Amino acid sequence: KKPIAGLSVIPVETIDVLLDPDGNILGYKQRVGAYKKEYGKDELVHLHLDKRPGMILGTPPLEYVKDDIIALRKIEENVELLIDRSIFPLLHAKVGTADNPATLLQDGTTEVDQIAWKMETVDKTGGLVTNERVEIKAIGAESLALRVESYLNYFKSRVLIGLGVSEIDLGEGNSTGRSTGEVLSLNIIDTVEQYQKVVE
Repeated sequence: KKPIAGLSVIPVETIDVLLDPDGNILGYKQRVGAYKKEYGKDELVHLHLDKRPGMILGTPPLEYVKDDIIALRKIEENVELLIDRSIFPLLHAKVGTADNPATLLQDGTTEVDQIAWKMETVDKTGGLVTNERVEIKAIGAESLALRVESYLNYFKSRVLIGLGVSEIDLGEGNSTGRSTGEVLSLNIIDTVEQYQKVVE
């Protein structure tokens, strides 16, 4: 019907494209649970960017940086594990000495078993008191000064470049000058204008 009174956005993941044997679009079918509705090819306006030859839908901007985003997320998870390990490091206990090794106790267990049980049951905020025959060390706590910032910044930069934005566009200040900021901001302005032209 003309004139068009309004347009509403339909989630693309609920749309199936109806094609003829030659690959031409006949219409669209929307499915949301048990709800189904068909649209003629003139009833639905398909706005798309970077549509590859032979493809029906456009290519999402995130497609090109998907692997970088996954890698960045894995690094972030490893940093979380690193922080957890630095708070609660791996403890190693050495029981006995070369001259006086660990012995078998009267109940059939060894001194090693006894210390191992105490280390498993001790509260994370607590500690153990031992004699000179037991030495406990925190393994890894002395070497946790890993420089992960460079890896995080590298993959973050790859993601931002792939999306066509800069740190300045995200409101993150750095050492760049005003002229550099103006040039970088032009990139996102061009991207926005590209979207506007497609919608127009």
